Parts: sequence; C-alpha cells; structure tokens
Amino acid sequence: MAARKHNPGRRRPRVTKTSAKGSPAPKKKRVAKKRTGRSSPAPARRHASGRRKPKPASPVARAGGISTDAVQKATGFGWDHWLSVLDAFDVKACGHKAAAEFLSREHKLGDWWAQMIVVGYEQARGLRQKHQKSDGFSVSVTRTFEAAGMRVFEAWSDELMRSRWLTGAWLTIRRAVAPKSLRITWNAGEGLPAAPKATGVEVNIDAKGDGRCQVSVQHNKLPTAGDVERLRAFWARSLDMLRVLLGG
Repeated sequence: MAARKHNPGRRRPRVTKTSAKGSPAPKKKRVAKKRTGRSSPAPARRHASGRRKPKPASPVARAGGISTDAVQKATGFGWDHWLSVLDAFDVKACGHKAAAEFLSREHKLGDWWAQMIVVGYEQARGLRQKHQKSDGFSVSVTRTFEAAGMRVFEAWSDELMRSRWLTGAWLTIRRAVAPKSLRITWNAGEGLPAAPKATGVEVNIDAKGDGRCQVSVQHNKLPTAGDVERLRAFWARSLDMLRVLLGG
C-alpha cells in the first residue's frame, strides 16, 4: 500500500488532554480579588493571656473640688499618684480617719491636705457623694470686694453692722484673726431649718492689693445634700448685699 503523502496545507488535529475518565480536563479559572481600596483592620493588641489589652485610664484632673495641679503644687504629686496610694491602703476597709493619719504619718502631709486628699479619693471612688465630708456636706462661695480686708472683717465681726447684710442669723464667733479669718458656729438662720444641729462657717479674707480683697465662705456640717444648693444661694445673696453695703 502506498504511503500517504504529507499535505503541508492541511492542519494537524488538536490534541486535548483528557481526564482519567476520558473527558476533557476543565480549565482552571483565575478568580480576581476584588479591590476595595481599604486595608483590613489591624488586630487588637492582646495580652500574652490572649485577652484584649485594656485602654489606659485617663488621668484624673479634679477630685473633691480640687484640681490635680493644685494637689501637685502642694504635695509634689497629682491625683493619679494619691489615688493609687490610697487604693493600696484600702480606704473602704480601714476608714477615713485611718487613711488621713496614714498620709500624715507615712507621706508627711499636713493635716488639711491629708483630709482633702482622702475626701477627694472617696468622691472619686464613689465612697462619698459630691460635697460630702466625714462630718456632713459642705458648700463654699467666693466674692471679690473693692474694699480693704479690714473693712470686710469689721462687717463680719461687728454685730450691728453684720445685721445690715446678714439677716436672720443666729451665730457665735468662736475665733477671729483680724483681718484674715473668722470661725463661726452657725446655730440657726436663713437657709437652714428652724432648729438644726449646729453647723460651722469658715470665713477667709485674702488681700488682693490696695483696697481690694477676696472673701471665701465655707459652710460645713450640713445635714443633707439638699442643703448644699440652698446654702449656696443664701451665701451668694448675702455676700452680694455686703458688697453693695461696702460700695463695691
């Protein structure tokens, strides 16, 4: 039989690969990843235990009505430091008095700052309400007078002059240091019930130059939180009347 001659114009048949079963193998499709323009969020940092790392606490700027800058200036440390110290001491278990004595003894704080830091701690940790101290609630009001400190002092210490601006008050001046301060037992008067338990008033007069001073009144040992705003309004009104009386 004669050999078949190759025809260069004729195409060779295309050979396709077949699978084991004889059918053509399916082509692999390339799947394009969808671009969103956003990178996936970085996983949250975790402790070695696998738990998510907590956010650091914000620094405490104020507690007990006193700024951390004032505390830093007076004691050398801000509120964050003292809160940490008293957390370790356990004020809730040991009590207010023991905590104040601890700060005085171990950290060499004066009695006043030891008390104020413990009060601020108790308010910051929810152990004490706002304006509440160990002996009750407290409120303070401050006014600036265009008058010399001695004139303001006399307006407090002279009973006749005092009756012109501090109406309906029944009080006893326990101690007076002219022209700087007065310590008063407040037995009754406007802003409190007719026969309350005796409360205390601290008056401080700070000279601010010639013929000018600042007067701060702090009313302590108030029976309830409701007395705070009532006494705040009472002292604001009374000091405004005194300012008018003194001509500034």
